[in-house]
Amino acid sequence: MSLHRSIKPFNQRLRLRVVQLICVALIPLFVGTYPIWIEGSVVRECLKLFGLLLLLVCVFGRLWSILYAGGNKNVVLVTSGAYSVTRNPLYLFSVLGAVAIGLLFGSLMLAFVLGALAYAILYFTARREAEFLRSKFGLKYDEYARRVPFFLPNFNIYVESESTLFHPKALGATFKDGIFFLSVIPLVELTEYLRSQKLMPDIYPVF
Repeated sequence: MSLHRSIKPFNQRLRLRVVQLICVALIPLFVGTYPIWIEGSVVRECLKLFGLLLLLVCVFGRLWSILYAGGNKNVVLVTSGAYSVTRNPLYLFSVLGAVAIGLLFGSLMLAFVLGALAYAILYFTARREAEFLRSKFGLKYDEYARRVPFFLPNFNIYVESESTLFHPKALGATFKDGIFFLSVIPLVELTEYLRSQKLMPDIYPVF
């Protein structure tokens, strides 16, 4: 058996769970901090608004991606829809979601840390997946890789498929992931309420 044939696909959902756990684990580190921009300021509200928009892009982008991949990822080479503009749309939107969490808390620093960690983990995963796909699909994947960016999207090369199979189970799992990201919104509101009631310590400011 050749080396290429021994390559196995990564468990993508496990990697996403790791990213989600890291995001949750890092938030308590910022409990004793407070944004340098006061609540209600233009900068603070702009950060939160941009964070909310990014969060929605994350949720709907992941749903859009899974409509094309469904249960076929690593089974067939998906090259249309979201996968026609970037080879890793699910990971791209997950990184945007991590950045959005930091922005919703009003912190550029938290947004950078969460985004960088998510990118590092998912970039490594995507590289391993690329090795697997190359070993399985050969020249077909090489041609796809030459045409489509690895991570950052290029919407000028968007290709729509004539039809796609609908996978309720895969879509349902992605919807549950979306609930995780959206649950950050009430958490942010709770944090701001506790801070306004002096029930959370303000030890040092963060950007």
